[in-house]
Amino acid sequence: MIRLSIIVNMFNTARYMPRCMETLLEQDIPQEEYEIILVDDCSPDNSLEMAREYAAQYQNIRVCSHEKNKGLAAARNTGIDAAKGQYLCFVDPDDYIEKNSLAELLKQMDEEQLDMLRFNYQKVDEDYNNMPDSEIEARFDYTPGVMTGKEYLAHRLGIGCYVWAYIYRLEFIKKTGIRFFEGCFFDDTPWLPRVLQKAQRVNVNPIRHQFYLQRTGSMVHSHNKQAVMRKVDMHMQMIDILMEQKMEAPKETYEWYDMMFAHAALSLLTSAACVDYRLSLDYYKRLNDKGIFPLSPNRASSKNARKVKMLNVCPRLFLLMLNLKNRK
Repeated sequence: MIRLSIIVNMFNTARYMPRCMETLLEQDIPQEEYEIILVDDCSPDNSLEMAREYAAQYQNIRVCSHEKNKGLAAARNTGIDAAKGQYLCFVDPDDYIEKNSLAELLKQMDEEQLDMLRFNYQKVDEDYNNMPDSEIEARFDYTPGVMTGKEYLAHRLGIGCYVWAYIYRLEFIKKTGIRFFEGCFFDDTPWLPRVLQKAQRVNVNPIRHQFYLQRTGSMVHSHNKQAVMRKVDMHMQMIDILMEQKMEAPKETYEWYDMMFAHAALSLLTSAACVDYRLSLDYYKRLNDKGIFPLSPNRASSKNARKVKMLNVCPRLFLLMLNLKNRK
């Protein structure tokens, strides 16, 4: 029986693959009990060639490939469709996992009959040195205790909607019929709360199972004007999706949605203000027309809570200050 399906999405990340694959293959469960599904999204580098070489060498590795680039969300959907395991998890190819760490997590899934299990992670820089947790990451509560997905969403989730920070029961995921939003860059954020609202048994484990690489050249961390504007529009798209979701969500989760609106709006307007003050005003007006103001400072970091309060009271001054700060 295949106990676990590990989905690895690949796009132009061949240089990171050796470290990722080494940790996936050096695990404390037999290789015949888990499969690694490598999904190539029409990479321009040699990712697909490397994937096929791994598959030729290891019987528990399968390769899926797209004929044209469809994006991360589509790659994850392809992986779910191909998965045959009892459980499911996602690993980005530029990240990697702790060696010999899967047995403990799968044992907890078995014993507690969980739909989802959240584990901890460690951020690393491009030299693979450990990085400190942010204020919000340090506050995350890893106290064990089985709860419903709605309870977890309302009280635990926070802004870190990382789908790779969980192990899922595959039958549960397929039964929900919930797909990743293809064409949405921040596809984790709309998918995870919808899945949590269907989950009956969720728990956490403090083990730092995954290592999350902070790539300075990624779109999220880029200062290139074109990349920044794409990020701004993607945040706007995410807010629209979450607003639609909130209309159908249970009331006990409203605070989480309001927190995400504040986080996304603050990130969006900060990025826009760094490009052009007038542009940030335009986006502020568009957000204001959506009715998400005043933003909620609840569960934000102390620094962001102050920013949210100032944005609510003096939006023009706040955006002007951001723009002037960027010019220095």
